[in-house]
Amino acid sequence: MKKTFATFVACAGASMLSANALAAEAAEEQLQRVIAHIRKVAPAVPIVLDAKRGDIGDTAKLYAREAFVRYGADAVTLSPYMGFDTIAP
Repeated sequence: MKKTFATFVACAGASMLSANALAAEAAEEQLQRVIAHIRKVAPAVPIVLDAKRGDIGDTAKLYAREAFVRYGADAVTLSPYMGFDTIAP
């Protein structure tokens, strides 16, 4: 039997944003394809973007927009080292 993503029970699909950032445009397209595939074969599985962002103010808002609007993530990992301002958006 051929095993695919849909064959297994998953609580979330995750991808590391930094790994995709290394190869720029090609990697961003690949990340978008992976997310689209998960949405197609397992629409109930939440997408967790392993972003580990941690900045303040407008930059934090842009990081949130990137994760939730551009990539359509349901959740992100983050780094609260610089305080609550880094996780508020």
